[in-house]
Amino acid sequence: MMETPMVNPIVGAVPGGGWAAEFLLPDGTVQQWALLAWLVRADGTMQPVNLDGQGWAEDPRDAGNFVRLVPPEDRG
Repeated sequence: MMETPMVNPIVGAVPGGGWAAEFLLPDGTVQQWALLAWLVRADGTMQPVNLDGQGWAEDPRDAGNFVRLVPPEDRG
């Protein structure tokens, strides 16, 4: 879900605010990883960002095992 920067550039960033991304693991369990930040795009949309296993920032929705974004009040 990454966009071409020239079409819709990043104009700001805010902390993850307690949100998490939930992923389905190979054994069938789910795991939540805290969001690092939200990127603010020029059109006003927000893009979640977390770190992958190698420390690279990425949009968790691009992962094949992504389940959902979890708001702070639903974190277990």
